[in-house]
Amino acid sequence: MHNSESSAEQKAASTSTPEKGKLLHFAQYRNSNSFRQYCDLAGTLQGQGRYEEAKLAWTKAVELDPDNINIRIDFGVALAETDDIEGALSQFETAAKLDPNNIDANYLLGMAHFHLEHFDLALKYWKRCLADKTGQLEDETSLRMCLAEAYRALGRPHKAIFQLNNILEKNPADIDAYNLLGMILLEIGDKTFAMDVLKRAVTCNPDFYRSHLNLGVVYFDCGAIDFSIHEFKRACQCNPKDTDSFYNLGRALAVKGELQQACQALKKSLELSPNQHDCLGFLGNLELLCGDFQAACGHFKQILADDPNNIEALCSIADAEHRQYNYQEAEAYLQHAYKLAPENSLVHYSLALLYRDQSKKLDKAVKHMRKAIDLQQNNPEYQLLYGDILAQAERGSKARDAWEKAIELDPSLADDVRSRLKKFDKT
Repeated sequence: MHNSESSAEQKAASTSTPEKGKLLHFAQYRNSNSFRQYCDLAGTLQGQGRYEEAKLAWTKAVELDPDNINIRIDFGVALAETDDIEGALSQFETAAKLDPNNIDANYLLGMAHFHLEHFDLALKYWKRCLADKTGQLEDETSLRMCLAEAYRALGRPHKAIFQLNNILEKNPADIDAYNLLGMILLEIGDKTFAMDVLKRAVTCNPDFYRSHLNLGVVYFDCGAIDFSIHEFKRACQCNPKDTDSFYNLGRALAVKGELQQACQALKKSLELSPNQHDCLGFLGNLELLCGDFQAACGHFKQILADDPNNIEALCSIADAEHRQYNYQEAEAYLQHAYKLAPENSLVHYSLALLYRDQSKKLDKAVKHMRKAIDLQQNNPEYQLLYGDILAQAERGSKARDAWEKAIELDPSLADDVRSRLKKFDKT
């Protein structure tokens, strides 16, 4: 006769193989005071995107071993991933104090300062990395790129160019260095060299969208619109999800006068990133030009949904209402803008335009136009409109003075002014 199994053994046997269809419930992770377990837990949670829980685990690990440099660095990275740059900075600073020669600590400390726009401090720590004599530095190229970005941000382009040339001497095919160098050269006005550098970037890797985008920007800045359109289209082909490429393509097409295609490109950019205020505003203005007032208002109102006090959006909606002869609605938007920004020249200019088209309100138009000019004296368009309003108000000599001032500020307006004078002299 065989002895029967004990109760505990029977339980173990019965649970060793789950019944078909029965759900297994995993026990929660049991926290331990073990330093290593907290580290492992933090890493696991971070990998799962559970950042807040990971931060708690990292905090406990730091409490258990406050002088562990690697844990300080890992904790700092976790904080940075949740946009807590100040918290990350604190951890990296502690790590760097524990070991002033630690490359990772100094590099990340520089990154944190850079993100906080402490560019001088970023340079300090990155230079410390570059001066390393211990052999820890493994990626000098990335470090020099960081230095170049910091020098650029500080308005020291030639120092930035030195770092980038150093990279390119060692690796003549580094497209990131070419791209940054090209944009810095454009910023300091060396457009020809910028173009050459970015062409080299395209040659190194014809499929890298950023090179085409940046080359397109240089062409656009040089007035070579067709070439810029070509490069922006190539950028869109290389990376159909890049909002900047479609936005810049839209701008270039608009300059060329291809407004419908420009609108399509801008709409594509907004599909990829809906809340770009500059893109919404540019598209809205194009729609105003095309007479699609409803669509324009929709895009300007989208800006106001994020930024209710956006003066340009308020004035643009007023412009759309004005063009549809909805004077009361237009005035309501402009009066709201005026309350928000009584010293804004665009508000006064827009009010002057609105009142000009209402013959009984010409005095108000004159008043607001004077104020707009007081705020922005060297704007030729303002002087031109001021002359128009004065002529309409039958103040001939003053109208001539305003028109002549417009020509003085912008000689290209001479033909416009002459045609105005002819019409005025006939009346």
